Amino acid sequence: MSHALDMPPTANANGLRWRRIKKWFLARPGVARLGVIILLFIVWEIAARFYVDKIFLSPPSQVFTSLHTVFETNGVPRALQISAWEIAVAFGLSVLIGLLVGLAVGLHKFSHRSFMPIILLLYGTPQITILPLFILYFGIGPASKVAFG
Repeated sequence: MSHALDMPPTANANGLRWRRIKKWFLARPGVARLGVIILLFIVWEIAARFYVDKIFLSPPSQVFTSLHTVFETNGVPRALQISAWEIAVAFGLSVLIGLLVGLAVGLHKFSHRSFMPIILLLYGTPQITILPLFILYFGIGPASKVAFG
């Protein structure tokens, strides 16, 4: 006798339904990611409202509803504008330098053998350990942020 025949019809239907749901989510990983993010926000909301002191953790609903007051605060829009400019310049420079170094290392065997160990060494170094050196060399202003980016 088959094992599927021993099971009640509702158990077999529930198993089939679960397989369809699982297959649907596996075909759409973005929906699953969004579900995880929503679940994290729900856990954050519950924890902040009922289990954690308000001084240490605010609920996301309160954070999002008071976000407009942060943007209306003097200096915040200008600081965001400066940060966006620094990020854009750092991104542009990193694309340009990365493209040039990548082409040089990839197209010439000598430069590949010469520079690849250095690139791998820098790639394996945590960036946070290099940040103080950038601040010492470029100063505390935008130059160090752009260079670090």
